[in-house]
Amino acid sequence: MYCKKIASENDKANGFNVVLPRLKLKTALLQGGKNLYAIIVRRYNQRLYCIGMSIINDDIEIEDVMQVTYINAYENL
Repeated sequence: MYCKKIASENDKANGFNVVLPRLKLKTALLQGGKNLYAIIVRRYNQRLYCIGMSIINDDIEIEDVMQVTYINAYENL
């Protein structure tokens, strides 16, 4: 329940969703705006953490998994 609440509150409060919709953000990243990757991390960090905790339930392991996930995503833009 905690993770669902966090995810929905994050979506509502996150101005990035309004300013840069998903497709425009990806397009900007692919055109060389790789510094915009921080927006993706902020946008999905809590949700990814909650999903990971529902599977692994270990804070330290989740942080490692999240780091690898973000690196893989960045390398595969």
